[in-house]
Amino acid sequence: MQKGYNYVSFMNPNAPKDFTFDAETDARIRHDYDLTLSELLGEHFLKTSKDFMEKQGLLHRTQTYGLNMDMMSIAGLASIPEMESMLASEANMKIVSSGAHLYNRPLVSSESVVFINRAYMTTPQKTRLAVDKLFAAGANQIIYHGIPYRYFPKDFAKEGWYPFSSSVLGMVNFSSNYGESDIFWKYQKDINQYIQRTQYALRAGKAKTDVLIYFPYMNVDKMPENPTEIMAMGEMVGVEPPLAKAKEQVDEKSKWAEKTWELINQLEAKGITWEWVNDKSIQEAKLTNDKQINIRGNIYQALILSDNSTIELQSAQQIAKLASQGMKFLNSGNLPKKQPSFLNWEENDKKVATLLKSAIQQKNSTQITEKEQVDTWIATLKQTVKFNDSYHFTRQIQREMNDESRIQFIWNKSDQWQTISLSLDKKYTGSYWLNAEDGTITQNANQSKASYQIPPYSSVILYASTKPITDNSLLSKAPVSPTNAKTLLNIEKWAIEADTLKVTNSHLFDWKTNNSFKHLGIEAIYKSSFEINEIDSKKHYLLDLGKVYHTAEVFINGKFAGKRINPPYTLAVDKYLQKGINKIEVRVLPTLLNHFIVEAVKGNSHYRQFKKMDGQLMSNGLVGTVKILEVKE
Repeated sequence: MQKGYNYVSFMNPNAPKDFTFDAETDARIRHDYDLTLSELLGEHFLKTSKDFMEKQGLLHRTQTYGLNMDMMSIAGLASIPEMESMLASEANMKIVSSGAHLYNRPLVSSESVVFINRAYMTTPQKTRLAVDKLFAAGANQIIYHGIPYRYFPKDFAKEGWYPFSSSVLGMVNFSSNYGESDIFWKYQKDINQYIQRTQYALRAGKAKTDVLIYFPYMNVDKMPENPTEIMAMGEMVGVEPPLAKAKEQVDEKSKWAEKTWELINQLEAKGITWEWVNDKSIQEAKLTNDKQINIRGNIYQALILSDNSTIELQSAQQIAKLASQGMKFLNSGNLPKKQPSFLNWEENDKKVATLLKSAIQQKNSTQITEKEQVDTWIATLKQTVKFNDSYHFTRQIQREMNDESRIQFIWNKSDQWQTISLSLDKKYTGSYWLNAEDGTITQNANQSKASYQIPPYSSVILYASTKPITDNSLLSKAPVSPTNAKTLLNIEKWAIEADTLKVTNSHLFDWKTNNSFKHLGIEAIYKSSFEINEIDSKKHYLLDLGKVYHTAEVFINGKFAGKRINPPYTLAVDKYLQKGINKIEVRVLPTLLNHFIVEAVKGNSHYRQFKKMDGQLMSNGLVGTVKILEVKE
């Protein structure tokens, strides 16, 4: 026996002051307490706040996580439920967006690009990665966690006031500084335009989700990250100093998460959209005439239980009822054999086991125990936009219009170029790729097929329309891709200037590996030249900068050829090249972190909060390899 939580004495002051429970009884009583607290305090408070504010013509936005409450239900009680980048796990983000969609909240906000212990590590590339992860998880309103104005108190560094990392409060360390003192400020408009275009598209229609996965816990805290996630807790692996690794836990939730993430990753690779579902929503579910699941007007093809040990009795009753009526139901692994409540637990546990055993035996129900069986089951789902292969590099979100047109945001979370191929339902009479970075729209020539080469760490939006675009002025030519290009030449030797520091005839390197450059916090100018013997008018020419930390502005033969602030670091340079000798100049901006660290080590009190980071440097500079590529038309 172990000492349990004294919930009984909390609710009854006249009860004995000390109780001992076995672990299972303790968990059941804790569940009943948390559920009561959720309903009496959390949900009542949020509903009262929302109703009061909306009567005044205001919208109630709140971050609905962090407590032992039904977070999906609470998300549904906000006018605008909000997630947060700092809780960077896919599980946390999807809890909020799932609740928003289940309860018909059209806006899903996010406090964005804020990470603990990551001050001055935010670059345009990191911003792009962070917001794409949010978009793919269901956010469609980005709100920066940053500073929009400048203030210069006398006791602060020359960069001015930044409350989330200062010498005054050394223990406070958060990103990101989206103000005029940020070294990347001049690129903020470009970043904002990408976000504006994407979130505009993701507010069209309503969320379209294929399957629901039952989330069996009151709280998502300590839910392990998906093993395939990037930017977990905001760390760009290999670019930034590593975060301290939390001690791995082995408990019921972590074991459940391991198996559930494996299932989810298989769904994602096949283009199946998923969301969590809570008990209250299952208990309100009905079936449409074609046996799909209807929850508050939202339609889903199937319900999945993933190796759960526990489910509420009322949910088990509803699942058994809907399964008998023809609902598509999948159970992966073990069926739940108990319910979480302390009330009549022995009797009710038996009821749960009996109900779900009956549900899994119905015509449209499937029990799987091996991962190889998942793809077979996925093939039974209807997909109007179907992945033609397993694409493990993707995360996506789908929106459906009133006319059944489809908006599909597809994120390539890998650091490589990836090709995606899709098959389209015949109801779509036109399909288009929307590039939110530059605002261009390109049309697919094949009505039933669509393919796209997605750059590393980038995204694209598919618009599959039941009404084709008839105004050709809106359409652009497909971009030239470097994936099938031939390397014409490498540019290997460079002259590099940064303030008074100059080197010549140098190979490219990451600044953090070079004693002269590793603590710089200013723009560097790279200069070189290359020779082209012949320029073929039937070919396209690209400049591939390779790895860049973190932004690049390019001049060729004295003319501005373009800029890149995130991958791909490639530019079309046809019109800037000339036969013979060509001169190239690349201007690169680093982060300020490394410079602040050396200032702290030297004893500058304005940066003393960075002294403990001595040696923890970020990558900076043009690393390459820089190539000139040629592509046949």
